[in-house]
Amino acid sequence: MSWFTDFMKAEVAIRLKSNPAAAKDLMLSGVKKSITRVRSFSNALGQSLPAGLEPSEVTYTATLGAFMI
Repeated sequence: MSWFTDFMKAEVAIRLKSNPAAAKDLMLSGVKKSITRVRSFSNALGQSLPAGLEPSEVTYTATLGAFMI
């Protein structure tokens, strides 16, 4: 649950340290780790989406970056 740890660290960075840049980096790291874990789990079970429905890592990373201003 390293993704959850990053989310908690982001909360501390924004609330106690008033460091929004660090909070943003930690939040993005947590989201990426969470997505990677879910993908790994589904792949281990042999599950996958039809071609074209699963976004690439570049696509979802760019989308997250746009939301995390």
